[in-house]
Amino acid sequence: MPNDEWYGKLIGVHFDMHPPAERGTVLVEEENKDHLIIQGQNGQEGWMDEWYNFRTHPRQNANLKVLLKGDTTSFKDGKMGDDHPLVWCQDFEGGRSFYTALGHFDEAYKAKWFMDQILRGILWVAKQEDTLSA
Repeated sequence: MPNDEWYGKLIGVHFDMHPPAERGTVLVEEENKDHLIIQGQNGQEGWMDEWYNFRTHPRQNANLKVLLKGDTTSFKDGKMGDDHPLVWCQDFEGGRSFYTALGHFDEAYKAKWFMDQILRGILWVAKQEDTLSA
């Protein structure tokens, strides 16, 4: 499936590789800080994950709205340059898609900020944003 053209369009890019897992910092993309999926989030320091590298840079896909990125000074072996997108969304084929490269370890699913992001991502994709309480 990693070579499937449609799947690559659905998630926005194709995965390339990841270095060994380590702690690093996740930053909010300032331009999109008010997007429903990450609204009210401030990023995370010391986040344990696999810092995915992609075959092409996500910014090369004009359809993607980058929401979170990695602080490239906080982890090793990133191949995306100084700008390392990790979470994004897009309008896609009459619907929507949401992608996160985060969440490879159990601790992620105990973290409120991460689980809020997943819930909001699902609701955004399903066009059910109005079900969120303020």
